Amino acid sequence: TQEELSGVLLFHKMPHEVTHGNTWLSFENIWRAIDEEVFTGFDAVWIYDGMPPAVDLDGVQCATSDGMDFSKGLPMEIAKTIESTHCVLVLGDGLGLNYATKDERIARRILDVQP
Repeated sequence: TQEELSGVLLFHKMPHEVTHGNTWLSFENIWRAIDEEVFTGFDAVWIYDGMPPAVDLDGVQCATSDGMDFSKGLPMEIAKTIESTHCVLVLGDGLGLNYATKDERIARRILDVQP
């Protein structure tokens, strides 16, 4: 839940904001959270360029790979949310990595990094 995530971020003294029911971190703080191992698996991250959307993403279908395998197709609800909120990249880990982006440069970069 958003409250649990905020509690974890506060415990780790990780600056964040909550707007429209979503927890937001700057890109710098996302990297810091990764370096400090704040995220421990089964997490989903929606990345935006600029202001976050005025939509609560909590109700959107799960993006983590334990709940949905994007290799079998991107769920329509997630695709519509990416489009309507101008999302740059969705990452969801779990038993593997899910990602979705409309930016070909980002997709190529992710594919180049994959083993």
